[in-house]
Amino acid sequence: MTIYVAAGGTIAAFFYPLSFDRRKHMITVQYPFVDALQTPFFEFLFLLQVMCLAPIILVLTLPFTNIYLISLMFGELVLKDLCVKLRNIRSENEETMLQEFKECIAYHQKIITLCDDLQDLLSMDGFFHVALFGMMLCMLLFFLSMIHDLRLILTILTFVSYTTYMLFTTYYYANNLATESLEVANAIYDTPWYRGNLEMRKCVITMIARCQKPLQMKAGGLYPMTMETFQAILRVSYSYFSLLQGLNQQ
Repeated sequence: MTIYVAAGGTIAAFFYPLSFDRRKHMITVQYPFVDALQTPFFEFLFLLQVMCLAPIILVLTLPFTNIYLISLMFGELVLKDLCVKLRNIRSENEETMLQEFKECIAYHQKIITLCDDLQDLLSMDGFFHVALFGMMLCMLLFFLSMIHDLRLILTILTFVSYTTYMLFTTYYYANNLATESLEVANAIYDTPWYRGNLEMRKCVITMIARCQKPLQMKAGGLYPMTMETFQAILRVSYSYFSLLQGLNQQ
């Protein structure tokens, strides 16, 4: 889905300049000794911009976003797998049960390490998303309320829709990861721990206590990437937009 959305936005950006009655580049350029709007320079420079912008959008930005989303989805998947392994502990032998449970503890520790590494890698990127997206959405909505050109309105709506969708999917899967990490505690309690020895029961208590803290991704190490945070960003953006619109009407 992300690929289709990015491809649609890229195609819209390419065809946007062609919707004008007069010639226009995607990025306005001027060159010495050359009129960029005259044939054959216009066609050549337009094709050059297409060939330069497409790799930037589809080869650099999109794979980075997809890697992040895939990592979050993988984290959710391995947590589900851990829950299945815990609920499949049904051995009547105390030592076998303890050994299987310790394997699940080691598995859980690897998942925690994965989430910590993912947090270290993408913490600052998430912070800039929180800091810039709210301000950008507010300004775009304000600009949208002041213009009447259909082409500009469609351009802004396309950009706002794409950025909102990308932020929503990121926060959605990060929220799923945190929710699934809390489900591990329920899976631990579903094990037949009452048939285990004292060491088994101590391990169960320790692991349940660890699972009370969700595996949350945090933007800049400060703001948890949950659906509540996403909704808060939208509310703040709309509040500032309403303020600017009120000041403009005065």
